Amino acid sequence: MKYKGKLLCVYFLLLPIISFSQYLPENGLYHFLETDDGVSLYVLEIGNKKAENTYIVLHGGFGAEHSYLIDPLLPHSNKNRFILFDQRGSLRSPAPDSLITFGNFVDDIEHIRKEFKLSKINILAHSNGATIALDYLYYHPGNVNKLILIGCPLSIIDSKYFKNIDEPINKYTTALEVWQKNVNKNIEEKKILYNISEEDDTGIQFTLLQKILYAANHTYQMNEIEKTKNAFFNPEVFTALQRNVGSEEWGKRTSRMSEALVKGQVPIFLINGEYDFVDPSGYAWGTISKQVQNMDYIMIENAGHNSWLDNPKKFKEILKKVLN
Repeated sequence: MKYKGKLLCVYFLLLPIISFSQYLPENGLYHFLETDDGVSLYVLEIGNKKAENTYIVLHGGFGAEHSYLIDPLLPHSNKNRFILFDQRGSLRSPAPDSLITFGNFVDDIEHIRKEFKLSKINILAHSNGATIALDYLYYHPGNVNKLILIGCPLSIIDSKYFKNIDEPINKYTTALEVWQKNVNKNIEEKKILYNISEEDDTGIQFTLLQKILYAANHTYQMNEIEKTKNAFFNPEVFTALQRNVGSEEWGKRTSRMSEALVKGQVPIFLINGEYDFVDPSGYAWGTISKQVQNMDYIMIENAGHNSWLDNPKKFKEILKKVLN
């Protein structure tokens, strides 16, 4: 039995369409890299070019963009180099729908690796970017040093690769229902607090509502709502993937990702918030991680999907350890 269908449906309903933002850090350089099929990838390089460790960074989505990951990575940029980019079809890397496939996502990472003349790469990935990281590990195992997966969804799990996960998956489903009720409650409370009505469909109040929705789904503590930094999200990327990738191939991809997780010979660090919707309380990942020899599973207490927003000090501490 595969859990992909149920998990994917829940996951993609939680992705809001939000704002645009971008800035260039002081130690940042941007590039436009053209792929073999003519897509121009927007790539942002930050950090120490002479650093021992270079990380290719994969944002979430599918269809988000990279800028929301800059702030949590900057504190580590003196000792590391990070190569962030907008995946094809996302904000700064427009692409025809016909060219948006999982295979092309993998090829883009390989194109970046070669462009920067990296013999092997480390990958740091958030949310659905983690699934692309596992795709890459499956197809190019010899090119990977390390994976850091943050908020990795359970949609990568094919149960034939794991033992005794039916009960943890059932606990996950129950925990997700509780999580969703709490999110709905928090949204309604914040709407009352900020005096937002259903008629506010444009302007400042509408923008504030989008921030509330984003914070409720992606954080646990919902701190500083008005200063929430959201990622632009283009839902057409996921629509294109559904159109271009048949249901049979989706299933095969799930098996490939699970195989890469189990058979990969590289260190894998999985960092999830305690109240991350991908697995509230960690029932499923806690069980799975014990069956993956090279995986180190780390849970951040009182944190959601974007765990660095809830517990920045703890996230910084953990990331410093796993980066080096």
